[in-house]
Amino acid sequence: QPDNRLPLYGMIPRAIEDTHDAVRLMGEVVGFLTFNDQRGRARLDRGSALATDLAEVLVLESSLDFRQAHRLIGHLVRRHLAGGDLNQLTPDELAAAAVEVLGHRVEISTAALRAVLDPRAAVLARTAPGGAAPEAMDAMIAECERALVEADAWTSQHHRRLRMAEDSLLRTAHECSRGSAASSPA
Repeated sequence: QPDNRLPLYGMIPRAIEDTHDAVRLMGEVVGFLTFNDQRGRARLDRGSALATDLAEVLVLESSLDFRQAHRLIGHLVRRHLAGGDLNQLTPDELAAAAVEVLGHRVEISTAALRAVLDPRAAVLARTAPGGAAPEAMDAMIAECERALVEADAWTSQHHRRLRMAEDSLLRTAHECSRGSAASSPA
């Protein structure tokens, strides 16, 4: 029976090499990456990054269902993309848009609206694992560092094992070649 895995013997090492090259390239990209904090903050302040958060608050505080809330917020985002930013939305604008889109007013306090549209508060609220809050990020970074230490230890151990196996194989090959040279007729 022919070995149908033979094509994999070339594909797997190439895939590992490609992955290695991609990781090296990503390391170089990240090494030269720079962030413009002021520009990022300005775009965040003028954008609609918190639209989903606003829809969730409307569901919780205004008795809208998710479909209605997202329909209303989608309308507001489209309107604000044309000439403003969602972060400057007022309760009166929200109520007027609700009448236009849903056929009835939706009330939210100025304080609640400002709180949900505050990017800093939004980041600090994301405390679940994988979230953007500083504590969640610190935990995620610590987990990545721990995994990196484990991976490094595993790699070192397997490199040692591979070197030992290679040395053993070379010794055996040399012994076999000396044995076959001694037994060949002159």
